Amino acid sequence: MDDIFYYLESHIDSNIFKSTYLIVSVAIFAILLNNVKLRDSSKISVINILLFVLLLLGILDTTSCILISTISQFLYFEFLMDDPRKFQLFNIFRRIIDFGFKAIVEYHYILFMAAFLSVEVVRTISVVYGDVHIVLNYLPILIIFFASYFNSKESFSTHTITHIAEILERKPVLGCEIKDMYAKYAILTFLEDKTYFDRRWCSHTLLSPRIWTRGFKYLKRNIILNPKKTIRILFSRGYGTIEMQLIRTVGVKNGYEKCRIKRKIFEIVYATILFNSYVSNYRDNMYSKGEKVDYWILNNYISYVPILVDTIQIFPDDKTTIEKVYGKKVIRLSLEEFFAWCIHVEYIPLIGPNTLEVKSDVIDSYGLSINKIELAEKKMRKFASRI
Repeated sequence: MDDIFYYLESHIDSNIFKSTYLIVSVAIFAILLNNVKLRDSSKISVINILLFVLLLLGILDTTSCILISTISQFLYFEFLMDDPRKFQLFNIFRRIIDFGFKAIVEYHYILFMAAFLSVEVVRTISVVYGDVHIVLNYLPILIIFFASYFNSKESFSTHTITHIAEILERKPVLGCEIKDMYAKYAILTFLEDKTYFDRRWCSHTLLSPRIWTRGFKYLKRNIILNPKKTIRILFSRGYGTIEMQLIRTVGVKNGYEKCRIKRKIFEIVYATILFNSYVSNYRDNMYSKGEKVDYWILNNYISYVPILVDTIQIFPDDKTTIEKVYGKKVIRLSLEEFFAWCIHVEYIPLIGPNTLEVKSDVIDSYGLSINKIELAEKKMRKFASRI
């Protein structure tokens, strides 16, 4: 008889356990797939709060809450979200990286997991030491509150891969000019990213060994002779490769200025996985090494990065900044006009004797006329003064 009761009890407990998981799973996917215009951050917060309440009531344990939260977010971001170009461009490895960035950097995954774990910690302390201080009892609730609060603020957010791809693909890879633009591309990479053509085709960020090698050489050569100037130069700009500058321009939605560390992580992660996806695609289908993508990236960079003239920031819209300032396409610019534009991409407010002296190696290499550069600069200032 005892065996029968034991069997029935364990069978009922097992069915209740399975039913709980089924109900929780249905509730979570109802939230994620709901057509009501809940923001993604709100959906993530609601799911984690639901799991937190079930954890407090003892219906689910900590491990189950963490697993359910992680799996449901991964399925949503990588398979259920309305982002078709992500599915086409990213393999499973890149989707895992994408999920890691979104969960941790954008949606405060670590804070929510800390809330779950803190419940377990408080319970363990209460078992070992008896009653705990009231503040410690409320610690998990405070953590889940702040996680939800920070999530709702969306201080840093990014566009979908589909949105980014639609912007980049307005300039088709096959339609990219090379022959007539070669000198301009060379000037741009010399001024903005000297390692651009030297890096391996899969290396698009500051983590490239080529960049570290050049950086150490620069420090070795300059920091002893002029340490203050060297340190000021290193920290005066948010250093990044051309790919990193492009991805932040087209990809960051909120928090461009306020969340610089998160933005830098975004640049490094997505300059790598997105552009490597394009390179892999063209390498496998059309070009042995995807070389054409290098020029396509430069073409997009010229089209979409903003410039700064004096204190006026000029953004592209249906026209590029070059078309706005000079009234013609980049291919029709003189090298002097293009050089002046490149200087303003660097966010140097004025072109003057010191600037031209610093860039004299480029000027001499391409036989540029200083008078023509100054005329091009006057055109840019005249346009900026009308804004």
